[in-house]
Amino acid sequence: MFEEQIQMPRMGTSVHESTILSWKKSEGDKVRKGEPILSAESDKIEFEIESTVDGVLKTILKESNSVVPVGSILGIIVTENRPEKPEIDDSNQENLPNSNEQIWAAPVAPLDLESEEIPSTNSIKNPSKKSSKTSYLNFLSPKVRKLIAQHKISDAKLSEIVGTGFNGRISSKDILDFVNQRNKIQNSVKYEDLYVSENNLVNINFSPIEIDSLKKESHEELSVTRKKIAKNLLISSTTIPQVTLFLDIDMSRIISWRESNKKGFKSRHNLNLSYTTIISIGIISAIRMPIYKTFNAIFRETKLEIKRYINLGIATDTKNGLIVPVIKDADSLSFIELSQKIEDVTKRAKTNSLDPGETNDATITFTNFGHTGASSGNPLINPPQVSIIGTGKINSKVIPINQTEIGIRPIMNLALTFDHRINDGAIAGKFATTIKNNIERMNLKQLEF
Repeated sequence: MFEEQIQMPRMGTSVHESTILSWKKSEGDKVRKGEPILSAESDKIEFEIESTVDGVLKTILKESNSVVPVGSILGIIVTENRPEKPEIDDSNQENLPNSNEQIWAAPVAPLDLESEEIPSTNSIKNPSKKSSKTSYLNFLSPKVRKLIAQHKISDAKLSEIVGTGFNGRISSKDILDFVNQRNKIQNSVKYEDLYVSENNLVNINFSPIEIDSLKKESHEELSVTRKKIAKNLLISSTTIPQVTLFLDIDMSRIISWRESNKKGFKSRHNLNLSYTTIISIGIISAIRMPIYKTFNAIFRETKLEIKRYINLGIATDTKNGLIVPVIKDADSLSFIELSQKIEDVTKRAKTNSLDPGETNDATITFTNFGHTGASSGNPLINPPQVSIIGTGKINSKVIPINQTEIGIRPIMNLALTFDHRINDGAIAGKFATTIKNNIERMNLKQLEF
């Protein structure tokens, strides 16, 4: 008889411990090779540990809900056959690069930029002359007009809707989002509970019976995932002197190009042509410039580890909280490969099916809070990283085109939060501006399809 140890796997240099969620087998149970015997969680990722042999679970050394270091022995399986040990292939060891060398992989992004001049479409030479309501409605599609009539949306309410379509046009999705939000408000408050006060403010009255019927307090234990998020955020906010700067990015060219190519891209590759991939390219291209190397780094105590490869974290909103899957060596991927990776890991993050280690070892993080409707935000650094980039919702804004013209443009706000111990405001401003230029003036013709 032989014994095989059940071991907590190692999942990257930044993960030091994991939590055992539950055992799927009890002591004395038979197990088969490849069969899940326990579930665990590490850095917000739930995973299963499988048996490596056929045998019997002899001993459970670590109980459910135990927090254990990686590499810990969790249990013992007794087997009749000697466990096979994996062979180590060292045939290519001599070809591995020196760990002290700084080597870039092939670039993902076109580094040459288009002309700095942006076409002045939608410009307004006489800003004092207001557009008529009739001309405004002429830009609505028949489908949008039908939805407006169907849901009885007044002109006053229509003017409050911010269009997310091309050049700020109101789309059918914008109408449906408005209707859904209106229905939620109507369902949550009875009209008879509303009255208008003398100062024209709307007040809400609840009868004593309604108040007594509500549960006034609830006490909930934080989930394992939420506890880890809380711990990381506390460390981030209390140990890192963080500064955030903001700037606006004109998305006119990107939106126009995306609208023209997204159907063909979908049909050829079965992928969405996403803003996330294009913005990621702008970030990666900036990081590759030697002057900005200290934004793609890890800081531990007094040592700064500058990375000459890019492991890009993509913050993803899931039902279990914010999870950040990592695109390893993102700078070595082509445009198609990067699109595939981002779509794959974000989908699997939402279904809690990421593999252990896929949320570890990021060198810089990108978070897009625009999908929530937020125009801007102040992202917190995920230690031991030294910077994080966030983008908001694309909104139509009036901006100056030149000295005599103004125009309506789709504008996206970009936020760069950086560790002030490592980088100063001047270099951070230049880094953010370079990202802006990369996105606004990217040579889109070089993006292979």
